[in-house]
Amino acid sequence: MSATLTDLGIALGRVGFVMLFVLNMGGLLTWVERKQSAVMQDRIGANRASIFGLRLFGLFHPLADALKMLTKEDFVPARADRALFNLAPLVSVVFALVAFAAIPFGDVLRIGSREIPLQAVTLNAGILYVFAMLSLG
Repeated sequence: MSATLTDLGIALGRVGFVMLFVLNMGGLLTWVERKQSAVMQDRIGANRASIFGLRLFGLFHPLADALKMLTKEDFVPARADRALFNLAPLVSVVFALVAFAAIPFGDVLRIGSREIPLQAVTLNAGILYVFAMLSLG
């Protein structure tokens, strides 16, 4: 019983690591893109958002964007199905995140006699899986 719980914990840890890595890289790359666009357009860039006067080179802008999105009014067309209208963006995000499951983030991790591959899903046709998931999103 403990072996199956250990395997389940390892699998959930791998999936959690991949999701955490991908979502954090998305925020960081958004910040880099904003700063790079500001340099190309010869402007100051994203550095106005602050917490207690601390700006941190515009790193608070993703938090400000999230707060803005949470406080915006939700417009749903009159004859639209509200549940499907709200779930549609989630479907696109899910397929984009699931595509990262087959991408290896490192070599096999060896702990004692156990070998743990550093990818969420081990597939023989991983590149086909990635292309299939990205085509759905």
